[in-house]
This record gives sequence, C-alpha cells and structure tokens, in this order.
Amino acid sequence: MLFLGGCIAETFIYTWLFNGSGGSVPVCMVFHSATNLALTLTPVFPDRQGGKLLPYLLFTTVEALIALTAVLVTRCRQRTARLANIAEQGSSTLVKQGRSAPVV
Repeated sequence: MLFLGGCIAETFIYTWLFNGSGGSVPVCMVFHSATNLALTLTPVFPDRQGGKLLPYLLFTTVEALIALTAVLVTRCRQRTARLANIAEQGSSTLVKQGRSAPVV
C-alpha cells in the first residue's frame, strides 16, 4: 500500500511537471532520473533497511506533500486567472456601455 501511495503521488508530480513545462517530456525524464539516483544513493527502501518502514514512509509522505502542494498551487493560479478574466470582461462591458468600472 505504501508503494501504491508513492506511485499515486508521483503521478501528480509528473503531471504537474509535464503541464507546467509546456508538455516537455525531457523535464519529466530528468526528474525521474534524479529521483532514481537519490533512491539509489540513499537507502530508503525497506529491503535495504533491514525491514524498517520508517524511511520509506517518510519519503512517501514527502512525495504526497509535494503532490498536494502542486495541486493546490495550480488550483490557486487557475482561480486567480479565472477571476481576473471575469473582472476584465466585466470592465470592458461597462466601458462599451459608457460607464466607468468600479475601483476595487
């Protein structure tokens, strides 16, 4: 289950990287390689820790927090852009009607 949680978190991270880089696969490949290198140099998996789950649990928790942060940041940016678009459309409608836009 812990491995599955890490895979799901990584899916969100890779999707965020792919979308944020304009669809660049090499960016995702570099991140994947860096993650694999870090996991090779740092004994995180339970089979390298004598069966201890804590290091892998911490790693998966950090991945989940990064994924959650990426989702929240993306949603905030989209909401801000949507609100700015609505405000821009509203003020341009007022100008076409010959009224002034309210100052916020």
